[in-house]
Amino acid sequence: MGDITFAVMTEVALVRGPYDSSHDYEITSGYLVDGPSDSGPAYVMYAEGETVFFTLANRLLDSLYAVNPLSNSVDFIHDEDREPSALIAEIAGKLRSMTALDFMRALVRTPGDHALYYR
Repeated sequence: MGDITFAVMTEVALVRGPYDSSHDYEITSGYLVDGPSDSGPAYVMYAEGETVFFTLANRLLDSLYAVNPLSNSVDFIHDEDREPSALIAEIAGKLRSMTALDFMRALVRTPGDHALYYR
């Protein structure tokens, strides 16, 4: 997969949770993949450890989003030697310019393991 510049990536704060209690939330940095319409949610990617998550998020304020509790996510497992933000930019660039089938074709032609988990 090719290099994508970070100029096309908009960084946002993403609220995740609740976890163990109704007051247990976490805020992490993420990147808009597909910006929100005036009334709709946005698609955001963020990294945690060796996993990059693609999820649906609702806009709360200018650059503050919350994971949509009714959405699923797609998890991309990646090599820990790769910088997650570079991987997010690369995946987002591919998603913007390719069909889903073209994206999967590119993955299977790229050497190495590619784990995509849908949950």
